[in-house]
Amino acid sequence: MTDYKITLTNNSPVDLYAFEVTPAGSEVTLNCPPGSTFVKIPAGASGVHIAGFNPPHTDSWGWIGVGLADGDRAYQVYCERTYDGYHRYAEFGRYDPGNTEQDSNKSPLPGGVARSSVTDESYDYVFDGSTVAYELALGPWPEVDGFVWQSYAFADSSWMPLLASLSTRAAPSQTSCGIEVDSATTTLDLTIRNATGRPFIVDVVQDDTRRWSETVLVSITIRVPLQLATGASSVIHITGNYLDGESIPPLSLPDPVFTIKRKGG
Repeated sequence: MTDYKITLTNNSPVDLYAFEVTPAGSEVTLNCPPGSTFVKIPAGASGVHIAGFNPPHTDSWGWIGVGLADGDRAYQVYCERTYDGYHRYAEFGRYDPGNTEQDSNKSPLPGGVARSSVTDESYDYVFDGSTVAYELALGPWPEVDGFVWQSYAFADSSWMPLLASLSTRAAPSQTSCGIEVDSATTTLDLTIRNATGRPFIVDVVQDDTRRWSETVLVSITIRVPLQLATGASSVIHITGNYLDGESIPPLSLPDPVFTIKRKGG
């Protein structure tokens, strides 16, 4: 028998957690630290030993749960050795409770997000994660006295106002927007564009923690890591002030609330 090493490299900007083996009683054993029930794979970590695989002289296989938090069923890695000992398999996909030995990866991750390989001594998995882009702009809008935050709809190649009902009233009724991300997404590239003709400073607060303060002349892009388990949300508040310190009319720089939510399943 050979004790194969199972390793996971995390090229994403968020932490991963390997936390369970199925089926129970398989030849796969997690390499948990003493007193823990999971193995943490920090962002950027290479070749972390997450488990061992000591198959007998029979067909043997098992899945390891991997997620963005302990117990988050986002992904799973699979290892198998056939009876003849010459055929070994490794798969990395989304968690799917319907997987079988014959169909071990019913929900594969998109190309470029994760990969796996088998060497003479180990089953090696690599997770890159994927990035989505989102654009906001502050600028004029027809029949509005002042500037309005807008979001860009890539599907329609058009800008949409964030205000629920546009008006020239001093207090706009709503300035919120949001995006749903899938389980493969670990990074948001948030671009903020300035169409006011005047430089302004944006302050960006994510989940009550101040992340950035930047001067926007034309545009800036902020990379936001998404440590979001299934169904979880991250809330970003964007506020601003003109660079010259002039008082800002209430409609000119409203306070948009930008919510990112991880899809379920």
